[in-house]
Amino acid sequence: MGPEYLEVLEDMTDRVNRPDLTPSWQMARFIKDGSLTEFGLRRALRYQKSALQSLTTFKGFENMTTPLSAEDLKKNLFRGSYEPSGLIQ
Repeated sequence: MGPEYLEVLEDMTDRVNRPDLTPSWQMARFIKDGSLTEFGLRRALRYQKSALQSLTTFKGFENMTTPLSAEDLKKNLFRGSYEPSGLIQ
C-alpha cells in the first residue's frame, strides 16, 4: 500500500468516527422544511452580488449620448480580437 492509500484510509476512518467532518453533515445544518432551496438561493445571491462588484470597468464610454449596438460595442471593446482593451487595472 502506498502513502496515498493510507491517507485516503485515514480520511475515511476520520469521517466514520466524526461524521461532523463530512460535507453531508455540514450541509444538513442548512436544511429548512426538508429542502436546501433557501440556502442555495442565499448562496446564489451572495455570489451574484460579489460577481457584480468585481466587474471590470472599461474606459471610453463615459460620455456617450447614444448607446452602441451589440456589434459596435464588441468592436470597441475587443478591437478585432478576443482580448479586451481599455481595462482599468
